[in-house]
Amino acid sequence: GLRVLNALSYPEGKEETLDQVAAAQINQECDNCYLAMNDDFNTAQVIAALFNLLKPINALKNGQLSPAALGATRFNHLKNTYTTFVQDILGLCEAPIAPPESLLNILLGLYSQAKIEKQYGQVDAIRRQLQQLGIALQDTPAGVQWAHACK
Repeated sequence: GLRVLNALSYPEGKEETLDQVAAAQINQECDNCYLAMNDDFNTAQVIAALFNLLKPINALKNGQLSPAALGATRFNHLKNTYTTFVQDILGLCEAPIAPPESLLNILLGLYSQAKIEKQYGQVDAIRRQLQQLGIALQDTPAGVQWAHACK
């Protein structure tokens, strides 16, 4: 949810018919978050309300619902409420996405280990799969080097 909302922005100047059903659901679930916290920090209810907000968040992600159909105020209320409760109050964060170079380095380590252990079938399989992704491996005295390859 956080990653999706962080990637979305309100399209300024775009006019759309307000989706009353989605807007009412979003308002209700955002209000439920605050009501649950005021009810002796009822985190179970907060989590339930946040879970219910995932439906419109996923609809925004998939293009089934447009931010403009919510109106700027309601869209920002959804974004701020979800982010505040998930990150600031519950202390959750979105899972980091590893940079591709880090993942490639892990794979190159497995490739090198397979060579040391003379598991040439595994070496060939890794080399072939990387080649299919457009990455060429070259064994050098300094270690394994890689480069973008022509497919």
